[in-house]
Amino acid sequence: MVGCGQREPAYVYVPSSNYEESLTASVVDSGKEIMTNEWVSLKATRKTGPWVKMEKLKLKQDDHWLTDPPSSIEENVQANVKWNVEPKEYATFNLPQTHNLLERKVQFTKPGKYKLWATSHSWYRDPFDSNIIEINVK
Repeated sequence: MVGCGQREPAYVYVPSSNYEESLTASVVDSGKEIMTNEWVSLKATRKTGPWVKMEKLKLKQDDHWLTDPPSSIEENVQANVKWNVEPKEYATFNLPQTHNLLERKVQFTKPGKYKLWATSHSWYRDPFDSNIIEINVK
C-alpha cells in the first residue's frame, strides 16, 4: 500500500507460479518427558516463496503484491501464529510478555495425549496449518 504523498512503485513483488508456504512447529527440548503443569516452550518457522519482481503496470487491479518481498525463511514466528491443541480443555497458552515478545509456551493440567499445531496467516491465500506435534503428558 502507498500512503499520501508517496509515489506508486514501478516494480513490486508477486508470488511466482511455483509459490509455496509452509509452517513448521516444534517443542523446545522435545526429547524430555513433559509433566502436568510444566510450561513447555514452543517454536515455529515459516517459509514462503519464491517471489518475482514485476512491473506494477502489468498487474491486474486485484493482484496481490508487496513493495519488498518477505524473508523466504522467518525463524521464531511462534508469537505470530495461532496455536491449537486437542483436547483443548486442559491446555493453557501464555501470552507474549514485553520482556520477551517471541516466547510462547503451553501448559497441560491433566496427563494424556495431546495434538498441537500452529496456524499462520498467508500473504495472499487462506491461513495454513503447520505439522501436528503429538505430546504425551505424564
